[in-house]
Order: sequence, then structure tokens, then C-alpha cells
Amino acid sequence: MADINPTSFKNGVPKGERNAFFGIEEQIMAAPGDTIVAVVTYEVAKIVHEEIEDVKYPVVEIKHIEILGDEKAKAAAVKLRDAAYKARTGQNALDLGGDF
Repeated sequence: MADINPTSFKNGVPKGERNAFFGIEEQIMAAPGDTIVAVVTYEVAKIVHEEIEDVKYPVVEIKHIEILGDEKAKAAAVKLRDAAYKARTGQNALDLGGDF
């Protein structure tokens, strides 16, 4: 039975309307160091099986990125992230710096 390796991430991000970063370069360059909170949706693009090494791993691809600009939405998303992290690891949230 093949060993399972960590998830791999497909290069690239969605273009246009499925990527909230698209077209806001000047806005985010005006605020270096700011923390951006976003909802990111992934899809399992494929399962890779390296036969020689006998390992398998999933490859995920970003399907949609949506920036949360409203402070209430940011705070709610961070609470959800922290709760999910604690449920998964049993530890309190990581200190990622910044306001969020």
C-alpha cells in the first residue's frame, strides 16, 4: 500500500472575478504591512500516485479568493479560523501578528 505524502498546492491563482486581488494592486501597495483576511475556496484537482516511490498525495487548486473588507466580517472569519485550528490541533490559535 502506498504511503501518503502531504498535500501539494497547484501553482497559480484564479483570474478575474474569482480573485479579489485582481485589479487592486495600487490599493494594497498603499498599505504595506496590513493584514488581509480572505475566504479561499479550494478544490481537489487530482490525486498523484508516484509509482516508483509508491507514494500518493492530493493536489489542491484555489478556485476562488474573496477579500473580507468589513471589520465585522474579518473578526468573524478570524474567530472561525481560530476555532477550526483549535478543533484540529487541540491548541489555541497561532499568533500571526497584525490585528487579525
